[in-house]
Order: sequence, then C-alpha cells, then structure tokens
Amino acid sequence: MRPRKKDSFMRTLAILAAALVSFRIISNLIYNHRFMAAPAFVRRLNRRYL
Repeated sequence: MRPRKKDSFMRTLAILAAALVSFRIISNLIYNHRFMAAPAFVRRLNRRYL
C-alpha cells in the first residue's frame, strides 16, 4: 500500500467522521428546538420513549 493512498484513505475517514459529527449536532439542535416548542403531552411521550 503506497503512503499516498493511505493518506487519502485517512482523509476520507476524517471527512466522513466530521460529516457524521456535524450531522449529529444539527439534528440535535433541530430536535431540541422542536422539543421546546412541543406541547406538554408530546414532551411526556418523548421522555417515555427516548
């Protein structure tokens, strides 16, 4: 395995990890906003099922 190929593989892994982390953060922000705007019974359901 040539070093150049390994470097590009590690770069692809880093990009995938960064995309996954940013996706998790964005979905958490959207979920928290929806959670705060939701009525009380929806919050109770979410607390029970999550």
